[in-house]
Amino acid sequence: MVVPSHTNCGLSGTSAARGFEYVVLADFHGLGTMLHPSKASDKWRGKRYASHRDVIGEMISALSARGIRMILFTHPLDGHDFTAELAVLTPKREGK
Repeated sequence: MVVPSHTNCGLSGTSAARGFEYVVLADFHGLGTMLHPSKASDKWRGKRYASHRDVIGEMISALSARGIRMILFTHPLDGHDFTAELAVLTPKREGK
């Protein structure tokens, strides 16, 4: 089921109505976009990869109010999936 991010109360209500104990959400995946503000990411990659709104915090609050836990899955970029633009901005790691 896909629920638009701007309807967090809808997600928590639907989850509660269906008896969910927890919700798993992927954040920082694919192109490394985040559903929360990040000063570190803004400084490193520019402001286009992080949300200006804290969707993660809103979802945690809405779900917690209904007694539902949230598990946050992250998949940070590790270099092999960098665009050429990001590769230039990223310091090289020893042995890589």
